[in-house]
Amino acid sequence: MSYYGFGTLQNGERTQIYHLENAKYRVDMTDYGATLVIFIDKKTGIDILLGYTSVWGYTYSTPYMGATVGRVCNRILYGKFTLNGKEYQLPLNDRGNTLHGGMVSYAKKVWKAEQKGNTMIFTYHSKDGEEGFPGDLDITAIYALEEEGLRFTWKATAKEDTICSITNHAYFNLNGPSDTTVLDHVLKINADTYNPLNKTGVALEEAVNVEGTPFDFRKGKRIGDEIRANDPQIHIGGGYDHNFVINGKGMREACVLSNDKLRLTVETDLEGMQLYTGNKLPGNIVGKEGHFYPQFSGVCMETQHVPNAINYERYEKPLVHAGETVEHTTFYRLEEI
Repeated sequence: MSYYGFGTLQNGERTQIYHLENAKYRVDMTDYGATLVIFIDKKTGIDILLGYTSVWGYTYSTPYMGATVGRVCNRILYGKFTLNGKEYQLPLNDRGNTLHGGMVSYAKKVWKAEQKGNTMIFTYHSKDGEEGFPGDLDITAIYALEEEGLRFTWKATAKEDTICSITNHAYFNLNGPSDTTVLDHVLKINADTYNPLNKTGVALEEAVNVEGTPFDFRKGKRIGDEIRANDPQIHIGGGYDHNFVINGKGMREACVLSNDKLRLTVETDLEGMQLYTGNKLPGNIVGKEGHFYPQFSGVCMETQHVPNAINYERYEKPLVHAGETVEHTTFYRLEEI
C-alpha cells in the first residue's frame, strides 16, 4: 500500500493520502471524505482537480471539494420525505432545505481504507438516525484506476428500508489548479431537459426542454458563453447549478469537457448530472501551488439521482430496501487532444 500522512483533525483523528499510478495517470485520494485529491495526466503533467495540500484545506475551506457526498446528495425540499408511511425531518443546512446529507455529510467523515493493486476501497458505516436518516447503511466507495481513466463505483447495503444517493463532488479545471476560470472550456451535455430551481435552489419536478435556453449544451459550447445570461434560472443559481436529465438508460455518456489540451468524458448509469460552475468558490483560501480558486475556476459534473426524487413521482427514487445492495458507477475518461 502506498500512502502517507495528510494531517490530523481537530478531534485527533489522523488522515492518510493514498496513491495509485499507471502508465498514463496518477491519482491520489484521502480517507477524509473518500476524497479525490490529485488526478494527473502524465503526458501533459496537468492535474485536473482543484484541491489542497493537506486535510486542513478540505476541512475548513470549500465544502465537499472532491469528496464522496451522502447519505443523499444535493437538496431535499424542507428536509422532509415520507418512507413506508412515516415522515422524516432532516436537519436544515441550506436555505431551509437539506443539502448533501445534512450538517455532517459523509464528506466530513474519516472512512476505512483498503488498497488492492490500482483500486482503493473506502467503507463507512452510517448508523440508523444519523443526520435524521432511517436505518443502518454500509457504504462503499471504490476508485479503480484503469487504462483509459478512473472508475468510481458506490455501493449501499441497507439493514432497513432507507434512501441513498451518492456522488463525487470533484471540481475540474483542465488547465490545472489555477487562478484562471473554466469559462473557456467547451462542455457538451447529453441531455434534452434540465430541472429548473425554486428560489432556494431545489430542483423542481418538471423537466424543461433546453432548446432555446442557456442550458442547451447538446452540441457543445463554451461554459462562459451564457453563464451571465439574462435568464431567471441563471440568476437563481448565480451561474449553472442545475440537474440535467441524461438521455438514455444504463451506462452512457453524460458529458464531455475539453480545452485545447485535454478531453474529459463522464459516463454514468445514473439518471441525472448536476452541473455546478463554482459560482460560490471563495477565492480567498490557498490551494495547490498557492492558487486561490476564484469564482468559476472549477466545474463539477456530479452524477446522481434526480435531486429531491424521493418526493417526486416521475423519477427513479433513491431507495435501498432492507437486505438489498444498490450499486452505481461513473467513469472519468481522460484523453490528450
